[in-house]
Amino acid sequence: MRYCLCRVISIHNNPENLELPAKYARLQFALADVDTQDVSPFFAPSYDFIEEARAAGHGAILNPRHI
Repeated sequence: MRYCLCRVISIHNNPENLELPAKYARLQFALADVDTQDVSPFFAPSYDFIEEARAAGHGAILNPRHI
């Protein structure tokens, strides 16, 4: 099965700075790049976002960006 990569999960200090073409659905999280940052609150929404993509025949990519 081939997936259309149409969804992006952005994790970044300033995720709004990542510009994407309008055709991409996007889930974004502001997250500091420190070892003590608790990432667990982002698991469930990320999983749901990926599952929605799969159900629609789309792919999703995680785009971790750090400053």
